[in-house]
Amino acid sequence: MSNNLSAQWEKLLRPGILTLFYREYPLMELYDDACQRIQEFLYKILRFLLRQYPHRAELEQWLYINYPEAQYALNRSSRKRIFSIDQLQTLIHKEFGIHNEMDINYLATTLEHCTKDVLKVCEEKFLLFVFFC
Repeated sequence: MSNNLSAQWEKLLRPGILTLFYREYPLMELYDDACQRIQEFLYKILRFLLRQYPHRAELEQWLYINYPEAQYALNRSSRKRIFSIDQLQTLIHKEFGIHNEMDINYLATTLEHCTKDVLKVCEEKFLLFVFFC
């Protein structure tokens, strides 16, 4: 992605991550350090995915290859998770170390919601951005 497009994604996603992250758990405070670290971790994952796969079709293909369950998770009528707990645990250990008390189910739910919304952004905002540039 070009620098300009990367900057545009940053503007589109950054404000929304706070909202997405606390959608399911509104009682968690924004100033909570652990929440902030998880939020930044998820944001890094999303930025990486969008840099590698800026178009919705490419991102979906990546998800389906690496997480075959994605086709179910992206369907609103299904509640099956996109990311397996084992895969998330590996990512968390790399990011935060092996001794942590992070709620894996919470992270999985949050990542699922973020991924759905990122795909929606890919579909809607990217097309608008390209059209107006």
